[in-house]
Order: sequence, then structure tokens, then C-alpha cells
Amino acid sequence: MRILDLIIQTLLAGLALEAAVSRWLDHDVTFNFMGVQFLMGSWQMASSLVSLVRPGPLFKGKLVHFTAASLYLISLFAIPEVQTDIPAWYFIGPPWVLAAYYYLLTWKSVLVNRKQPTRFLPHTNF
Repeated sequence: MRILDLIIQTLLAGLALEAAVSRWLDHDVTFNFMGVQFLMGSWQMASSLVSLVRPGPLFKGKLVHFTAASLYLISLFAIPEVQTDIPAWYFIGPPWVLAAYYYLLTWKSVLVNRKQPTRFLPHTNF
């Protein structure tokens, strides 16, 4: 399941990169970038929630991500009540910091070998 999670996050990050490049070439595609950002955030929140319900590797890091992402989402609803002029970076910066953090957590849980080497043929990972 973690491998599937990493593959989907990588595909969404690639789509976001393509949408960002398209945005600089054609200024009418901002919605595409925000749409991919929404999909990636939704996927990561769901994945983070599943990994919290069913604890696995890097539980504390995923708990930090879920808490920070939840606070950010709450702020999106609270800030317009207090202030009407929200800078554009607030809609792009924090979500991508959260996305990069969760992507690195997923990368570590899938691709970093956590086995301790044994004395018997350590180069073969037995």
C-alpha cells in the first residue's frame, strides 16, 4: 500500500509541475494548478489519516503532518472571517511545504531500508 501511495503522490507532483510550467506559459491555467494541489492534499490527508488509524513506520512524523494540515485547513476557514485580503502565497506556500514533508515521509517509509544488517552474509540482506 505504501508503494501505491508513493506512486500516486509522484504522479500528482508531476501533474502539479506540469501545471505550474503551463501557468507561466499561459496565465489562464491557474485553476489546473490549484486543482492538482487540492487532489494531492486530499490524497495525503486521507493517507495520513489511514496511517494514524493503523500505526506503522514514521507514525510521529505523520501525526505532525496531520496536525499541521488540519490547523492549516482550519485557518482557511477562520482567516476570511477576520481578514478579507489574504495574500496569494498563503494558498500555495503552506500546502506545498506540507506536501513535500509528507512526500519525504512516504519516500523514507518505502525506499529506505530499515533492516539492521546481520552477521550472516550482510551484503545480501538475509
